[in-house]
Amino acid sequence: MLKRLSKCVREFKTPTILTLVFIIGEAIIETFIPFITADLVNRIKSGADTKEILSSGLLLIVLAVASLTCGGVAGFTCSRASAGFAKNVRHDLFRSIQFFSFQNIDKFSSSSLVTRLTTDVTNVQMAYMMIIRIAIRAPLMLIFSAVMAFVMGGTLAMAFVIVFPILENTTASTNPSRKTSVPCARSRALPARNTKRKSLTRQPKTSARISRMPSASWR
Repeated sequence: MLKRLSKCVREFKTPTILTLVFIIGEAIIETFIPFITADLVNRIKSGADTKEILSSGLLLIVLAVASLTCGGVAGFTCSRASAGFAKNVRHDLFRSIQFFSFQNIDKFSSSSLVTRLTTDVTNVQMAYMMIIRIAIRAPLMLIFSAVMAFVMGGTLAMAFVIVFPILENTTASTNPSRKTSVPCARSRALPARNTKRKSLTRQPKTSARISRMPSASWR
């Protein structure tokens, strides 16, 4: 399946590669900015001149603008690559539908085929966009931030090595308890709803008996 979908990229390989390049540049710049900020604070403590402070400030502004441009260009190329990928997937699906046999025509209805050409292709497009942008950026940010933490903090960065497994174990242990608590609450609420429905269904019978009482007494 992945090989078939990878063939649908075709002429949109260049926007995909450009997206990866700009995302890597954005991640590097965003992890390098705190290093310059820490250096600026150390210079101010040691009694730096105004020229040094202005030069560091201008460098931070340039890096911020570069990070912004990398993110904007990456978003543009990512949207173009994902839209082109979805166009090729939709084209290949429509072409394969044209060569359906009579058995497949009887098996798949027209509504299901329309859903596959619209909603399913849109979901594939969103998944491709998330893969080439967020799925690449998040691990790179983790790696670059860990490296910069060891460069700036030294042995203090060992706290990340200890905290990450603890957080992973706590999240894994808390999720099953949340899933099991919800069905219990629902199962307890079901008998109360059933009793309410039974009481509502019994009310018209009592009203009918009361309405017949005066007619019987009149006779």
